[in-house]
Amino acid sequence: MSNILVVSTHPVRPVDYSHHVSRASKNLQDQSSFHPLLDDRAISKKTWYVLAILSNFIDKFGILCHFLNMDRIDISIIRALQQNGKLTNQELSDKIGLSPSPCLRRVRILENNGTIRGYSASVDQEAYGLPITIFVHIRLQSHTGEVVQKFEQSVRDLDNVLECYLLAGSDDYLLRVALADLEEYNQFLRGKIHKIPGIASIDSNFALDEIKRTAVFPMRRP
Repeated sequence: MSNILVVSTHPVRPVDYSHHVSRASKNLQDQSSFHPLLDDRAISKKTWYVLAILSNFIDKFGILCHFLNMDRIDISIIRALQQNGKLTNQELSDKIGLSPSPCLRRVRILENNGTIRGYSASVDQEAYGLPITIFVHIRLQSHTGEVVQKFEQSVRDLDNVLECYLLAGSDDYLLRVALADLEEYNQFLRGKIHKIPGIASIDSNFALDEIKRTAVFPMRRP
């Protein structure tokens, strides 16, 4: 069986230190009345900048440590939210046996470090009007950077492609496509997939029935 890797991009956002500077400033100003050396007038802009970077490093380091040391409670939180993303913090804390404050703190850390990427509704595909699921195997003519980039960007722009995976094996990509009927698939294939440059072969497999689908990860050892 081929190993499957998810094709995904995460744009890099510039780091904004302003909130760190503000927090560091407030903390030091609160202490200035007790420590004359911390008088705001004696602290240069360069010092504030250093404090901001240090504060950001401490935050990121803490998040990284938490990610590397995910425990049983974190795993329980993730699985509970995968089962029902509409749980309130009180309901979630009751479900996993943790008091509300530390529960909320853990959820925020999991959100901030990218473990929890977002929340969405689970919708019945057939009820939505897309009863046909087709798995499309794609093989490229070559694997130059230009060919790969054009193909992947073209696939990202196709709304009917719900998932795209880069494969290890004879085929290069696997697409999961949702469509209303076979006529729409014919239009999708001829009007969109065939127009993507660099494709050597296309092999389609129609799903006859859905045996299992879940968004809940299996339990694992922390």
